[in-house]
Amino acid sequence: MGFHYFNLTKATGGALSDIAYTQRTNAFQNVDYGAAGLNNLIVTGSFVDDDPSGGTFTAAASTEIFTLADHGFGLGLVVQVSNSGGALPSGLTDATNYYVIPITSSTFYLATSLENALNSTYLSITTNGTGTNTVTPTALADASIELQGSNDNGATWQTVSNCSTTVTTDGDVLYQVNVINFASYSLLLSVGLGQLTFSNLQFGYGG
Repeated sequence: MGFHYFNLTKATGGALSDIAYTQRTNAFQNVDYGAAGLNNLIVTGSFVDDDPSGGTFTAAASTEIFTLADHGFGLGLVVQVSNSGGALPSGLTDATNYYVIPITSSTFYLATSLENALNSTYLSITTNGTGTNTVTPTALADASIELQGSNDNGATWQTVSNCSTTVTTDGDVLYQVNVINFASYSLLLSVGLGQLTFSNLQFGYGG
């Protein structure tokens, strides 16, 4: 057989953009070839430190909604807030990590934990704030990419030797596996702070 390509998405579906917390890609299931039939596997693609700039926001206590035009925030992105010339909306504290729940490209909620953000449990505010309120995303940190394999239908995963990358800035992915030891493969995309966007991420394989 010839060489084939398998495009990667989030395991839950959707493009690999604005990744702000650890997620797994969809898995390539080696059901057609079997461990003995697949000859090799490569992983290619690129990633960018998709660091939104933040800016001045407004808040509406009546809806708990924050507004910042074209914010670019992904789900779970860690941000902090500050104020000058007045007071933050009641319920927010400066120098504290909050987790974004995007609503539209210009509106969002804030949560007190990643778990709450993923469950759409947002915090309450009781005032709109005064003066100038600013939201600032945290810089990229604790980010990595790992090619992992599984032999139990994804119940457990093991990192493939020499196929992991610590991410600190923009870059490319290129892994090559010449000995196939697993029935399925997936990428684990880890992001502690900040957010990443991936493009043209795919498995290439021959049988």
